Amino acid sequence: MFLGAACIFVLVSCFFLLGEAASSPYMQLSEGYENFLKNKSPISSSANIDLGDFRHLLQNDPLVSHKFAQHLFPENITSECADQLTETLDSLLDGELWAVQIFDAWGKPEAGILASDFNWLGDYPECMSLNSTDIRGRYCTGSHQVTTSTGGQNVTIPYQLGLCVPSACNAHDAAEFYNFVLQLIPPSSVYPDATAICQPLAEEKEWSGLAKTAYAVYGIMILLCVSAGLYDYLIHGTAMYYMVHQLPIPASVYNSSGEHLSVSADRLASDEDGCLIQAETSDEHDLRPPQHYQPHSKVERGTLAVKRFFLMFSCYTNGYKLLVAKHAPGTIESIHGVRFISITWVMLGHSLLFSLPSVSAPLVVINWVSEFLFQAITNATVSVDTFFMISGLLTAYLMLKDFHRRQIGGLDFLKTVPVLYLHRYLRLTPALAFMILFWTYGLWHLSEGPLWPITPAVDLNCKNNSWATLLYVNNIYQSGSECAAWSWYLANDFQFFLVCPFIVGLIYWKETVGVLVSIATILLSCIVSVIVTVQRDLGLSLVGAAEQSPQAMLSSTWFIYYYVTPWTRYQAYGVGVLFGYIIWKTKGKLSIHWVFNLLLWLISAALCILSLYGLYKGDNSTYTFSTAESALYNAFARTSWSIGVAYVILACHCGRGGWVNDLLAWRGFVPLSRMTYCAYLVHPVVMTYLSYSMQSTVRYTKLFYAQTFVAHVCFSFGVAFVFSLLFEAPFLNIDKHLITGAVKAKKKDV
Repeated sequence: MFLGAACIFVLVSCFFLLGEAASSPYMQLSEGYENFLKNKSPISSSANIDLGDFRHLLQNDPLVSHKFAQHLFPENITSECADQLTETLDSLLDGELWAVQIFDAWGKPEAGILASDFNWLGDYPECMSLNSTDIRGRYCTGSHQVTTSTGGQNVTIPYQLGLCVPSACNAHDAAEFYNFVLQLIPPSSVYPDATAICQPLAEEKEWSGLAKTAYAVYGIMILLCVSAGLYDYLIHGTAMYYMVHQLPIPASVYNSSGEHLSVSADRLASDEDGCLIQAETSDEHDLRPPQHYQPHSKVERGTLAVKRFFLMFSCYTNGYKLLVAKHAPGTIESIHGVRFISITWVMLGHSLLFSLPSVSAPLVVINWVSEFLFQAITNATVSVDTFFMISGLLTAYLMLKDFHRRQIGGLDFLKTVPVLYLHRYLRLTPALAFMILFWTYGLWHLSEGPLWPITPAVDLNCKNNSWATLLYVNNIYQSGSECAAWSWYLANDFQFFLVCPFIVGLIYWKETVGVLVSIATILLSCIVSVIVTVQRDLGLSLVGAAEQSPQAMLSSTWFIYYYVTPWTRYQAYGVGVLFGYIIWKTKGKLSIHWVFNLLLWLISAALCILSLYGLYKGDNSTYTFSTAESALYNAFARTSWSIGVAYVILACHCGRGGWVNDLLAWRGFVPLSRMTYCAYLVHPVVMTYLSYSMQSTVRYTKLFYAQTFVAHVCFSFGVAFVFSLLFEAPFLNIDKHLITGAVKAKKKDV
């Protein structure tokens, strides 16, 4: 309410003061005018002076002009700003359009103040587009925060007011002006945290050397991938295509003179590696078996090697591999559907989180938290545990298959582990590094608006701590100020992977001991979660932290000490390791009675529902969970959820999933599943861009939230597809053919 009164007061007082100034008696300056300047109170209506006389006084009498600016404007603003404000005021009295625009572009109270609509951004385009002879508009945003209690929750509400000031004013001047306005509101209050940011003018926008470098790197990668794709397309179906891709050349490619023939698109098929190859035909030349081409000289061998490296960047072949909707032999098909559903669930939660800056009435959205169905969004963090579980399951399953195939021993295992680590690092890091580069230096030059961070704005955490993210220790080192906050998941996943080979190796050699150790690590993580929750007096979630205290919410205690630490998040990964072992052990066959299978399905559903909706308070919205309740939930909810989802995957893989397996194993999920990693990396960037590019705030409804979510998913996967072609697939090819793949090939030769 008080901010609503504030803006009403500002607008009314500006015109009131101007009106009074226009009618103040120059001849009675010592009385009426002094009273107006010092006390901002009405002047006797008996005084009469022509508006032109007052303008003349303001323009030509430095003493009066100075005293007018001194009392009407804050004391600590710069002289340049004060001069332009005075000139703007004079032009306003003259009725000039550009001066009227400055005041018209200010943020103004809107309907919904009682619904917490305190973000009055004004008209950014109008402010930035106005231009007089020597004064231009500069858009600034004054803001401060107030913590209040609603529905049993301590909520911090941001207050924002759009300020359109002359171009000579800076952020300091705008902040002084904003504080000046706040102190005029009865009861007068001082807000030490009140700040202001100002958008730069077009000529003030700077491109740092690192920003130029980032765009240059991106341009080079685009040029490389597109040119490689074009060359790949032009040689497709020729002998050179097979020679470069090291594929057997079908006899039909050659004619009787040994020259290569082109192959039509309708005779193309896909091999298991995803390359486009010629399909079988009835041509008599195809009766001869395909043969690999052997270079005749070192020069030819080197030329083919360069072309082969060049085509590792081909957007043509890489795009085909990415989009082909085909299950690879021996895969756990239902995982593709689970991956896609989980990443869209993550986006569902983040879609609301990243949209909050553009929400006009945040308390309306916050009140949704208490609704039953909204628990699926409030507790959407368990979707991340699904990814942890899948990662542990696939890692254990594939390692056990490889160990069994090779009959691996202790010495061979010790040689294999460093290669596994290197492969995992190279699998994750290039795409992550390119995302950080764009997030830190590239994104902020792509848009503008009242909500857009000032340029050249960068993620300071990335400038200082990106090395920790690229080494996957950002969830431990400087937690809470890590670069690209959502990368905490990758750090945990990589740290779990460092431990996993030894647990899997123990399961392979000493099955019973290995399984017991795996169970023990899960229980140990649960115990640590209990200890941390009790010691730190944590809540149950980010919402729980808000209910606990403003300090816990603002410092993200729950996030720093529980949510991102590996010792409290290992449970889901450990469950995945156990189920990966079970799938390997059962070899896709689960010999249980249908009644027992149905019972296990019901138990799995119950575990997931309790984990997801167990925090619902019903009508007792003010109820606060005890420390013991919080500790038990933090310790076992994620374990229960992971067990429930893991059994769904196990049952589907073993033919016990019915229509659920038909849905999750749908081939349409396969390409989307391949893009989940890049989608996870880029979706916060996409959401930040879309949200902060808004020119005004939006009153959120659930329908609008659904529309925003669908838009975020579509945009994110579109960007993820391009991002994967440019920064993921090429480096996977390099790793496969030149680094860890080459190391494995040498071991086989030995």
